[in-house]
Amino acid sequence: MICYNKYGILLFEGENSRILNNSFINCGIFISTGAPRDNKIEDNTINGLPLVYLEDDSNKTIQPNAGQVILVNCYNIIVSSQNLNIKCYVGIELILCTNCNVIKNNISGKFYGIFSLYSFNNNIQANQIENVTWGLRLQGSNDNIISFNRIEGRFDLVEIVDSYKNKISDNLLTNGKIAIDMFYSSENIIINNEFNNLSDSGLNLLFECNRNQILNNTITNCSREGIYISGTKRISWDSACLKNIISSNEIKNNRIGIVLDESAITKVYYNNIVQNNIGVEVRSAKYNKIYNNNIYDNNEEDAILKNSFSSRFDSNFWNETKRIHIIKGGIYRWDFWGDEYYEIISLPRFDWNAVNESYDIGG
Repeated sequence: MICYNKYGILLFEGENSRILNNSFINCGIFISTGAPRDNKIEDNTINGLPLVYLEDDSNKTIQPNAGQVILVNCYNIIVSSQNLNIKCYVGIELILCTNCNVIKNNISGKFYGIFSLYSFNNNIQANQIENVTWGLRLQGSNDNIISFNRIEGRFDLVEIVDSYKNKISDNLLTNGKIAIDMFYSSENIIINNEFNNLSDSGLNLLFECNRNQILNNTITNCSREGIYISGTKRISWDSACLKNIISSNEIKNNRIGIVLDESAITKVYYNNIVQNNIGVEVRSAKYNKIYNNNIYDNNEEDAILKNSFSSRFDSNFWNETKRIHIIKGGIYRWDFWGDEYYEIISLPRFDWNAVNESYDIGG
């Protein structure tokens, strides 16, 4: 009997392991990295329910009433209709899996709801994940579809690390710290999601996240940024976040609507950015274009440009009749200890082509 541990049994890679006939109480098995193979993991239970482990298997449906599900190098496995009140580190884990379907499961409990590691072309759909520490993690996983899930948790609801060309759509991510936390990941599409009631940010793109598309999402009630994009330095082309697109989003009632920090060649257009504390803040960023947006009724400032002289605003609606709109800007000093920019020299910028009618932007 193995009881009340964080992991239960942690396999760093997992090769030629034999884990047989164990009873886990409030813990289970977690494979953290590598390419596990030739393991025999059978006849184990978690709190009296089967611990399901499949390796090098295909074309199966996992029966309901599992205590944990781990798939390794599997093809076309269906994990559906599970009610996982997980007492272990992860409820459902996919490692080196392709074309698997994780659909209509209810997951609650300790740490991760679903963990996908080096897995491709899988469908994670219509799951309810709640009361977990982290909801869903994609790591080194490409071309997956994450859709129609409802996720609530204590920290990051979706983590995307070193993952490419995934589609994250039509999810409700609510009542957590960060809705989507993305690192070193490119060419993902984030579309038609609702992010709300976050204690930190709605969507973070950090460290070489390039060519992602953020489209038609509703992002509200974030204690920090609705969307935050940041590279690693000020501003090295090999470390910035480049060529992302932010379009057709409703961004409302956040501390700051959008922050572009060490971000370059980003396009921000056809968004409603209203009733935030600050609408758009551009920091130490190059060649970004913010155009054809509705930006108004933000409490402190509609827009600020800090050390970002090549980034520009064009043809936005500011809820006024003036053709030229003045934008707060200038030279700022970064205070590392205070985690804040301080204005040194005020150099206002301009939207020279401000429009006097709002854009019709569908939500």
